[in-house]
Amino acid sequence: MKYIKLIIVALLILIVFLAIFQNQEMFNDEYKFQLDLKVYETPAYYLKNYALIGIAFVFGVILSAFLGIFSSSKKRGEVKSKNQRIKELEKEISNMQSSSTFNNQQSQTVPPSSGSGASGFSSPSG
Repeated sequence: MKYIKLIIVALLILIVFLAIFQNQEMFNDEYKFQLDLKVYETPAYYLKNYALIGIAFVFGVILSAFLGIFSSSKKRGEVKSKNQRIKELEKEISNMQSSSTFNNQQSQTVPPSSGSGASGFSSPSG
């Protein structure tokens, strides 16, 4: 499996280099950037196409990193609140189990009374 991944990555790199080599003219084209506000005009700035592609790539990486950070922090908050809820429910379960065992122990230690009323419950007599 390692070798298959290595071969695929090598082929992808080869395809990228071939595309760049065959399209060198397109990558070397220059574009003129100038801002004309009729009140203020910036000087002309010439930028090659490969620089534009690189800038767009870096901008995309930075944008995706920020989106990943925000998504990660949101998920972290959700996990934290759900873990807190799990702990609360576990405490509730342990309390129910301890009260259940306490009630079972009480019912085993208290002898059943022989006298019962109309409702089936015995009244305490002193």
